[in-house]
Amino acid sequence: MRTAIYAILNDSPAVDEFILRARTTTCSRRLLKPIQESTFSESSQTAALIYSDTRLGRGQSLVDLSQDDAPDAKIRIGIQQARQSLGPSWRLQPPAAPARVQSCDDAILQDTDEIADEVFSKIQRYKPSSVQLLQVEVKVTREASRVQISNGFDNQKLSAQLDVEIHLLAKGGWPLRFQSSTRSLDTDWAAVLGSESQRSTAMATAISPEPGECDVVILGDCYVPRDRHDFGIWTALSNQCSAELARTGLARYQVGQSLRREDFVGEELSLASDGTLDYGLQTAPFGEFGQPVRRFPLITKMRASGQAMDYRDAAIAGGIANGGVRNLVIASGSKSEEELLSPTQRPLLLVHRIHEMHTDSRGPISLQIASGEWRELDKSGSVHRTPIRSCVVSGNIYNWLQNAFYSRESSNYHWHVGPKAIRFNNLRVQ
Repeated sequence: MRTAIYAILNDSPAVDEFILRARTTTCSRRLLKPIQESTFSESSQTAALIYSDTRLGRGQSLVDLSQDDAPDAKIRIGIQQARQSLGPSWRLQPPAAPARVQSCDDAILQDTDEIADEVFSKIQRYKPSSVQLLQVEVKVTREASRVQISNGFDNQKLSAQLDVEIHLLAKGGWPLRFQSSTRSLDTDWAAVLGSESQRSTAMATAISPEPGECDVVILGDCYVPRDRHDFGIWTALSNQCSAELARTGLARYQVGQSLRREDFVGEELSLASDGTLDYGLQTAPFGEFGQPVRRFPLITKMRASGQAMDYRDAAIAGGIANGGVRNLVIASGSKSEEELLSPTQRPLLLVHRIHEMHTDSRGPISLQIASGEWRELDKSGSVHRTPIRSCVVSGNIYNWLQNAFYSRESSNYHWHVGPKAIRFNNLRVQ
């Protein structure tokens, strides 16, 4: 079927250039406690990006060709839609070689039940004796895709992701849920389960803090992204680094513009996208429609320095397509993690787990904190620590950046590489 669609697109005089993508996604779930049979689902999609030129410019449309019925009729409709949305004239760039990346551990591409058994065995082996496993679920998602472009590009890619969800309870503790998403099998379960056991015990006596001003420290592993476009607290920034938004006049800031304000007192943020990191959740040899995947800067020392570019925006701007924003790389700061975790004149909220996060491209952000620790100095100068749960910190990420500090210690968190701790001063908890 794909061969027939390619021939129709290639032979159509009204289709000047095109990209054909076929993608199959399989998802296997296994509940290991309580034990249940594996469930399996599969979905396939075929789509074509059609480019049609007229004397007034070039138009494009995305056509869903997943169903086997009448692809030629759908392509004709796609051509009509393309010619109703004309823009500047441009051409696809010559095909680029796929990036040489290690997108996932080869073992995850094997039998799902074997992977689930291996993970469960490690969890049982390394869990503290005082911890009760209430539920363990393992999900393996595999994606295979092929992209063919009229300029001669024809490549395939295969990736897999392992998601583990654990519900546990330490003796005398509070029931907790732990989630991880990774493309490798190198999780240190002894460290994870030891930390979660301590958190469960602490949560049994946790309270909700009184509303008021405080400093907030976010740990690098406190949040797991929900989807491809979720970049945690950096979502607004990553969304704004878009050549399409800049071209259409919808970007909050342009390349070269500073994010610093007169009240800036923190450390300067540097942020980059790198879709070539080994085992990164967004690592790929090429983009969704065959775009080259490259590392590129987004913000350099609080100044906008790069943009996500697809084929069209790259051609119009005279740049190179880069596959969009993928794994984030956040530059380390000058302070130690220990320094950032120390309260000053204001109390400090140390965030262990974020239950939910709401962000907006304009900057508003709200963190629903599941668990953490409240630290403040007593009269003798000693640090008093209280476990906390169920509170909200909200504001605007652009305001937060004016008084932010980043630890010099960093680590790899699969969806980003960056500081182990980030401190935002003078926020408000509710």
